Amino acid sequence: MSLPADRTALDLLDAHLEALRDGTDLPLPQGPVCLAAEGGGELAHWALDQLRRIPCEPKDIFARQVGGLLAEFRCRRCLWNAAALRLLDDTYTFAATGPRRHDDWAHDVHAVLHRSVPDPRGWVRLDWDRTNAARHTVPAPRKARAPRTRPQAPAHHPPHHPLTQGRTPATQPNEQQPPRSPIRPQNPRSHPANPPPELTPAHYDSLQLSEPTAAHDPFAPPDASEFPDRLYPLEAEASVAALAIMAEEWHSEPAPVRSRPDRDAVLADARTLLDRYGPTARYWTNATAAASGPAPDFLAAGLQGTESHGFLTSEYLNGLEFFEDLGLIAVTDDEAGVLWSFGAY
Repeated sequence: MSLPADRTALDLLDAHLEALRDGTDLPLPQGPVCLAAEGGGELAHWALDQLRRIPCEPKDIFARQVGGLLAEFRCRRCLWNAAALRLLDDTYTFAATGPRRHDDWAHDVHAVLHRSVPDPRGWVRLDWDRTNAARHTVPAPRKARAPRTRPQAPAHHPPHHPLTQGRTPATQPNEQQPPRSPIRPQNPRSHPANPPPELTPAHYDSLQLSEPTAAHDPFAPPDASEFPDRLYPLEAEASVAALAIMAEEWHSEPAPVRSRPDRDAVLADARTLLDRYGPTARYWTNATAAASGPAPDFLAAGLQGTESHGFLTSEYLNGLEFFEDLGLIAVTDDEAGVLWSFGAY
């Protein structure tokens, strides 16, 4: 089944902005100007107008400004995107959703962790390691480890990662909405970038918007058959709290969610993300606190007080060693969502 024209145009524009931010070559002449402008509506016109206003030099400044434009474009496109970026874009997390294609949902989660499937709705994926050069220079990840003692050294957090699964939405956030005020600035990223290229209609149907890859840093998940030994079911409210504390740092967190003035807003964003999966979604976590029951108090424990069965590589990546992780998996008949937080230094 083909995608709606406006969805395809906005997906194309999203891919174009992301490539410009990352300084990577597009698989076609740059600039989805004509196609996105024709099929993407008011939002596409706004984004393209903003893009034209960004000076192409110096390239590092160009890349950062395009990154800010991309974040705002994604927020305006969908309420779910805006909540994901507000909640998780300032910490080292992974957040992605893929389709359900197997009777055993563990195989669908594996596909999300391996970045081999696109988001069924074209919504934002948080994945700072998608273009990690370290995946080409370190040995293949080893099997996941059991819970281990945390180091006392302060943690350094690159940006994001996740594990969850999903269902047909109970609520359907607008695919496109009027402009809203910007969210917090995107994490600084400094990449070389090229000025916008030109695009032709012939490329519109052939563009592969989500490119599969075998790499899955920093994950080293167990085989699907081992998932029952490493995951525990969670109630919906406990899942909201588990997701909310992923907005914290693993070490030296100055303001745990439980004591923040915007605590209710943080929890509301977490609920918005999980509302995607609907009221019949099932949730799992690798947090060992859920071994004794499906409703642990994640807010009281905070991220630093949460132990888990590791799904992480034991290799160094870009000089980082991973010591902690907290994962949430959401499963529906149609989607598998993965939301993950990482502690590394």
